[in-house]
Amino acid sequence: MTVPLTTTEFGTIRIGHSRVSLDSVVYHYEQGATAERIAESFPSLDLAEIYAVIAYYLANRESVQEYLRGQEAEADALQQQIESDPR
Repeated sequence: MTVPLTTTEFGTIRIGHSRVSLDSVVYHYEQGATAERIAESFPSLDLAEIYAVIAYYLANRESVQEYLRGQEAEADALQQQIESDPR
């Protein structure tokens, strides 16, 4: 099975050729959303892509969680930088 993941030049993992991030799909899944419900939230994804991403996440939970922690740390650092800029 091919997992439709694409890494952008900024290190963000997106689903296929969409702008939907891996973070978004994993977040919804962890909140209890079914693949069908995720498809309703992100109409640019098809159900097969969503199931493939969920299967990838379940098989690689630790590495995906590490990626998500890194994304969160980068977002926190950016927010601190924005908040500390007196302009």
